Amino acid sequence: MSTSWERWKADRAVYPPRAWLSEPGYWAVWVYRFGAWTLEPDGARVAKRLLWPAAFALHVFMKAFVSIEIPFTCDIGPGFRVFHQGTIVLGGGIRIGARCRLRQGVTIGVAERGGAVPVLGDDVFLGVNAVVLGPVTIGDGATVAAGAVVMKDVEPGTVVGGVPAKVIRGRSMAASG
Repeated sequence: MSTSWERWKADRAVYPPRAWLSEPGYWAVWVYRFGAWTLEPDGARVAKRLLWPAAFALHVFMKAFVSIEIPFTCDIGPGFRVFHQGTIVLGGGIRIGARCRLRQGVTIGVAERGGAVPVLGDDVFLGVNAVVLGPVTIGDGATVAAGAVVMKDVEPGTVVGGVPAKVIRGRSMAASG
């Protein structure tokens, strides 16, 4: 799936039928897809330039009133779900695979200004208040427990938790370079 709107169709499928009525996470993902669409290079450039200010205004609203910040420069796969609202901050340029799920309080970004961004594989789950910082890769199917702080790579299918995050179940964590 290449375009933001194609990915949005997969996003909608992971939410309950009437999520648009009551789930701020649904709204935030829609605003992200709308904003990312305005940045996609294709034939509708004039329309996108005219709509970008509206996308930006919605982004500011989501940050201020719902406390969910998803920059349009993130690369997020289809089937993305945000459960609940509240202080969810994703750094610009991060990559998140297909069917990933986040709970409230999640932070994903760089460990230092100008540093490399995290990469999350497919089917990754981040629990309440999980933090992922720096040039780390979280493998497909991994789970980051509530309150964990991840600063090293996480192998696929692994469950990690704690501060700093350690393997709870699955393979061992790779040393970060």
